[in-house]
Amino acid sequence: FLAGCIASLVGLFATGEYQVVETLVRQRRGGPTVRGPPSCELVLPGWASAAIGLVSPTTLWAGFLLFPLRFFVVALTTSIWYFDASAESGGHHPASAHARRAPVRTALRLAFSRSFGSLCYSALVLTICSMLKAMAEKMMRQSDNLFVVLVACCLKCVLQVIEFLNKFAVCM
Repeated sequence: FLAGCIASLVGLFATGEYQVVETLVRQRRGGPTVRGPPSCELVLPGWASAAIGLVSPTTLWAGFLLFPLRFFVVALTTSIWYFDASAESGGHHPASAHARRAPVRTALRLAFSRSFGSLCYSALVLTICSMLKAMAEKMMRQSDNLFVVLVACCLKCVLQVIEFLNKFAVCM
């Protein structure tokens, strides 16, 4: 899925054409504007810009899906190993025998079947948090207003708490 999204982005950028544009350079603050050297600019058709706006967040979401998947598989494999109490007590539970023999396969089967929707939702939350965090950092860099910087800082703190809770919701 991720490879398909990346291929779509490459194909959409290939529909554009390069145009030579003249650049205007301002000498100093308040000074005259003069012509600079010509430069090349990629111009996309309107439909391609809209498609890139749709495919880019989808690609980001597919990339963020790998993090909860990895965390889920590692957490479940570790818990199967750690909570293997039947091996110590001598009792054999038939349902856990298969999980003890192949814990990684069991974790992968659960990750891609019963828990896949939860992991996709977790990746969506991570994607939204990442996009909001990037917007907050951009606001902090570009703004001279103290109120805007404080709001962006508080937003980043709230997003970090959401990401922290999201991580532990995956392993539950």
